[in-house]
Amino acid sequence: MKKLILVFLAAMTFNANAAFITLTTDKTEYNVGDTISVTVSLSGLVENGTQTFFSSYVTAFNFDSSVLSAVEPSLTSLMAFGPSMAPGIFPSELFAGSVTGNMVSGSSIASPMANPFFQSGMKTVGLYTLQFIAIAAGDNIDGFSFTQSDFFDAALGSTQTADVETARFTVSQVPAPSTGILALLGLAALVYSRKQNAK
Repeated sequence: MKKLILVFLAAMTFNANAAFITLTTDKTEYNVGDTISVTVSLSGLVENGTQTFFSSYVTAFNFDSSVLSAVEPSLTSLMAFGPSMAPGIFPSELFAGSVTGNMVSGSSIASPMANPFFQSGMKTVGLYTLQFIAIAAGDNIDGFSFTQSDFFDAALGSTQTADVETARFTVSQVPAPSTGILALLGLAALVYSRKQNAK
């Protein structure tokens, strides 16, 4: 028990890790109509052997609605503060998320029943996920921009604003069937039909 307390106190010493909020997509290339899965995480939590523990976060970002359409309801917490001690009775966090117009917001605070050692050794902790539909084509799209990226650093006992990093991706137009191919298919169907009638 004494060793456990010493480990916890060591983790709570002053740290100045450059934690940042990342937004990643499941792929880098899509077609119009494809589903784009997005994960928002807090990264850079271990630096030079020092662990950053956080107990709450508030994020908000805009998405390019000319390229993306949000899938509702798809905003889901990744339980950033560990598994529930007793699922359904004592949740590990109080999560709130919404999509309003072209803005996504996600925030959470650890409940008293959260596991404080869940983040130990983790450089990146997933916060939440959501999905979009690609509605327009484009190359090297930078479709997201954060307007808020704050978290509460348990060691410093204060709210920190994290640097942000977002994903770029490409959306291609689904090629329409060639007119020539359609004409050949029609001709083949006509020949087949005549052969069947001749029998």
